[in-house]
Amino acid sequence: LPINVKEANITSLSLSAHKIHGPKGVGALYLRNGLKKHALCFGGGQEKGLRPGTENMPGILGFAKATEQKHPKKKIENLHKYFVKEIQKSLLSAIINSPKKAIHTIINISFPRIDGEILLCHLNNKNIFVATGSACSEHKRAPSHVLLAMGRSKDQAQSAIRFSLSKYTTKKEIDYTLKELKNIVEALETINSL
Repeated sequence: LPINVKEANITSLSLSAHKIHGPKGVGALYLRNGLKKHALCFGGGQEKGLRPGTENMPGILGFAKATEQKHPKKKIENLHKYFVKEIQKSLLSAIINSPKKAIHTIINISFPRIDGEILLCHLNNKNIFVATGSACSEHKRAPSHVLLAMGRSKDQAQSAIRFSLSKYTTKKEIDYTLKELKNIVEALETINSL
């Protein structure tokens, strides 16, 4: 996505390399000129005195290389639209939480009356790997504050799972996921209605 930090009036922006198939543990940080900054760690003068330690040059170079790779935006958009359309057609209770203008690599869906962690375990058993929240909140069992702010109930937020798409995702994988997800959700809904 093109980002103009001046036009968007961005004060700070952090980017993670692994989100574009670069190495984990490296990223980039933009801070607007004049922004008051304080070091969190102390020692050497690296990173303009903000963070001591030797820079991860292999990681930085890997990140740079990842930015040069082609990203099949249209393919991912089409898979995203197809996945959402099929979910809405086959699982009427599902609530699509991802806004229409959001990036197409993430699809957040609530399945009311089904705990997200239980659904995650069933999907993992079918080699479908999803998340129940962001990686930075993976050890918290509280419902997503973002979903609550969007007007979702606590139960709806607790039942949410997140699917991620990438340039490597195929339609065959999407179809497999849709089939298994439908079977699992219907089975869990039946159990929960007893």
